[in-house]
Amino acid sequence: MAAVYAVVVVAHVLTVLGALISVGVAGGYFAAVVGGRRGAAVERYFAGGPSWGPRLLYPAALLGLAAAGLSRGRVHLGDYWVLAAAGLWLVAVVGLEFVLRPTERAVADRLASAAEGLRGRAAQGVGGAVVVVGSILAASVLMTVR
Repeated sequence: MAAVYAVVVVAHVLTVLGALISVGVAGGYFAAVVGGRRGAAVERYFAGGPSWGPRLLYPAALLGLAAAGLSRGRVHLGDYWVLAAAGLWLVAVVGLEFVLRPTERAVADRLASAAEGLRGRAAQGVGGAVVVVGSILAASVLMTVR
């Protein structure tokens, strides 16, 4: 059982890292647009529509719950730090679904049509990325320190 727990924890950590990297990449491309860069890499990134990488937050959450269940009582879902981490995770998911992904779509549309407001929407994307990354990191610190 200890081996299964270890595998689940490693899978959880790897999916969290994948989500963080994906959100960081999105934030970087948003920042490039805010800075006025519209090169081929920026066009390519936004041409594909919203990135699915940040949605690794969902399996990461499920793996975290599985790890808690396999922890042999070391982690209780009612512990303050677990509830706080879950709240932060919820903030990250809300930021992802209601700011980051819609802003990726909006920036892609504006890039394709040369519409006004491109930099403003990209700035919203940078803000969304900061909120998502900050929430994930804060939740991760809570889980790691505990």
